[in-house]
Amino acid sequence: MKRTKLTLVMILVVTFATLFGFTILDNTKAFEIYPLTSITALATPTTVDLRGYERMHVVGQLTASATTTTVIVKYYKSETAAGTKTLAYTGTAITDNVGWFELEIAKDINYPFITFTLTPSATLTVGVVGILYGKDSAPF
Repeated sequence: MKRTKLTLVMILVVTFATLFGFTILDNTKAFEIYPLTSITALATPTTVDLRGYERMHVVGQLTASATTTTVIVKYYKSETAAGTKTLAYTGTAITDNVGWFELEIAKDINYPFITFTLTPSATLTVGVVGILYGKDSAPF
């Protein structure tokens, strides 16, 4: 009898773990904001569409001869993803030195499109990726 109960409990645990794991995977998306490249200034910022997501964790790598880099997040509104983006507001500028930077971006329901503007002090090799989280899976 104990073995049967233990087996049933284990089946339930595995079932719930599987369901929970797929829910997190279903509500999570990796997104390459900037591929690893060298820049002296950012020509065209990549727009990230946060519709359907609640938050985004951003990790960037900064290397090369730039001593400081200013990172600015800008929020836009638009009727459609392909439509004209209207700047709603600009986030506080963050200055970082060579190395890594991390940002936690919370979606503004009215302005779901964001861009990152990078302004290096000299030539910079940069790579930026983001992980978008749905409301059911954001770990923060």
